[in-house]
Amino acid sequence: MRHTFRYLVPGTPGPGDEFALAPGDAHHLARVVRRRAGDPVEVIGADGAVWPAVVVRTTPDVRVRIDAAAPRARPAGVRVTLFQGLIEWGRMDTVVEKAVELGAAEVVVFASARARRVPDGEAWERRRERLGRVA
Repeated sequence: MRHTFRYLVPGTPGPGDEFALAPGDAHHLARVVRRRAGDPVEVIGADGAVWPAVVVRTTPDVRVRIDAAAPRARPAGVRVTLFQGLIEWGRMDTVVEKAVELGAAEVVVFASARARRVPDGEAWERRRERLGRVA
């Protein structure tokens, strides 16, 4: 059984629509996983819907065509909360930024027994505001 790869396409796809893949995705499909015309793939539109598609051609550019009347049903989302112990503030900014990029709904920061420095109330309020902007 072959793996079905997913690629992002611009806009909102519809049945029969044909799209050129982004250069990085095109390289991956044609050179890395070596898919050819007629092979199945899936595309994800701007609305997040997953559509079955088929590779139309791989040269000179990679093009895929939507191959169904409707997108596949999306699985229900899972709410993710990250519990993060106190770390250096610069690193905390990065943790919050990446957690939100990955879809975390909430980041809870706590002081563990091993925390080196625990900020006072005023300093914590300033950091909380900053982390809110980072998120």
